[in-house]
Amino acid sequence: MNSATKTRSSTNQDKDSEVSDDSSASTSTETSSQTDDEIDQEYQKRKAMELAKIQGLLRSTLKSIMVINTHKKS
Repeated sequence: MNSATKTRSSTNQDKDSEVSDDSSASTSTETSSQTDDEIDQEYQKRKAMELAKIQGLLRSTLKSIMVINTHKKS
């Protein structure tokens, strides 16, 4: 009897997850209404932001290395 109850509850959970999947499907429909140019622009913007973040990290790392090397020489 317990195993049947567990099976039913897991089936209900599956139905709940299906509902949440449906809500995300509407988001993908909205995204598909964008033109290819808009999608490409968003992609390029994200990549540029990622690149700027990496460049900032590299600059701060290089500055730290330079400070460490300066202190070692002194």
